[in-house]
Amino acid sequence: MKTIKIILFFALLSSFQACKTTDNGNKTNNSNSDNPNLNNSTWYFKSMSGIGKDLTDFPGTEIKFNNGSYSLKLSVNDCTGNYKTNGKTLELLEGMACTKMCCDNAVSDKLKAAFRGNFSIEKTEKELILKGEKNTFYLSNEAPSKTASKLPGTSWIVSMVAKTGEEKKMKGVYKLSFREKSMGLQLDKNSCNSDCSYSSDKIMIGRGMGCTEMCCDSEEASGLGFLFAGAMSYTFEGEMLIIYNDKNRIWLNPAKKEAAIIDKALNGETLWGKSYKIYDINDLKMGVASHHAQAYIVTFNQAAFSLKLDVNSCNTTATYQGANISLSGMMGCTKMCCDSEESNGVKAMFKNSFELKQSGNYLVMSNKEYVLRLEEQK
Repeated sequence: MKTIKIILFFALLSSFQACKTTDNGNKTNNSNSDNPNLNNSTWYFKSMSGIGKDLTDFPGTEIKFNNGSYSLKLSVNDCTGNYKTNGKTLELLEGMACTKMCCDNAVSDKLKAAFRGNFSIEKTEKELILKGEKNTFYLSNEAPSKTASKLPGTSWIVSMVAKTGEEKKMKGVYKLSFREKSMGLQLDKNSCNSDCSYSSDKIMIGRGMGCTEMCCDSEEASGLGFLFAGAMSYTFEGEMLIIYNDKNRIWLNPAKKEAAIIDKALNGETLWGKSYKIYDINDLKMGVASHHAQAYIVTFNQAAFSLKLDVNSCNTTATYQGANISLSGMMGCTKMCCDSEESNGVKAMFKNSFELKQSGNYLVMSNKEYVLRLEEQK
């Protein structure tokens, strides 16, 4: 009888010890619902509530639990810390350490500030809910990259740029447009383009943006095209789009929808008596587009065409036929001293025939060598 009691005692003791066995705070003998195990798991933040307004844009923000420590990937920075579990409770220990690359978005900052203390755990095969005293986090084990990008077909205006820790609001209007396989940036005068591809939280930009070389963009505009290169992350804060990497962060507002530009052929005779300022010139032979600060004025008249340079004025005879104008020979010009070399180059363009059309707010004169856009002088 005494022997049987000793055997029962050790059996009960072994059973008690087995119940106490843990794996980094997770009891291994209980079911998933009674004692959810977070060890060796990766989760992606979907949303967060409890701060007055639910936050739902956490693309790529993930947490990995492993052997009593966790790693938290924010929009830019990475954080590490230690944790314990006890039954269905997760305890985040003090001492979270984060990298200090510039700069996490506001959603990541709020997440990091709220991810402290104790949380009750609700876990299914694919979903994880962490309920704290003030905040609740909703996570999934499915990576957000399976979600299609929201960028193609949208346009944005650059609002602010932060680099090397300095934030600078834009004075000019710079429009960034996303297409299915490319993106374009319109500066003061020049335009930039690049091939690209998308995931739900990243833009993969080819070899960087290539820009036209019209003169002259402002100083703040000149460097914008160089900010978009390589793999860049993006996220949304309300209506704003934020594009960033470890060096730069760019805030953008939605661009207002504009009416489509409509090209219309012109009857040259409708231009008689009107004057236009040359806005820009695209030299098709050289592959160079240029904008001239100097006001070069062209005037259309019956059987004539004139050009006002820096100092001198030039004239030639002209024949109008439908949407075409033919200029006769070289222009005859006054000989006051002295026009610039640039203006002499402009004068040399006006020979032979041009096709005329209205494109949006511009009059366009084009042939096989040049495309000129002109603004009407009121």
